[in-house]
Amino acid sequence: MPAGPVELRRAGFQGLTGHNGSGAAAVYRLEDDSILLRFEEVNIGPGPALHVWLVPGADQRGLGGGTYIAPLTAEQGNQNY
Repeated sequence: MPAGPVELRRAGFQGLTGHNGSGAAAVYRLEDDSILLRFEEVNIGPGPALHVWLVPGADQRGLGGGTYIAPLTAEQGNQNY
């Protein structure tokens, strides 16, 4: 097993439920077997109480079947969850 984080998936993301957003998301498995979700080059329009959800399928337009992660920590830049 390689030392350090192992990238499992990477894809672009978009805002849902009326919010604009763009950037890349990557999922990593860490050495302790935990999972890290990383957003890169985030550009999300302002809004009250924005949250991070993982949803199935690239064509998803709502939160159905999704998994709640956490409140969004920033509207610009890179961030980890």
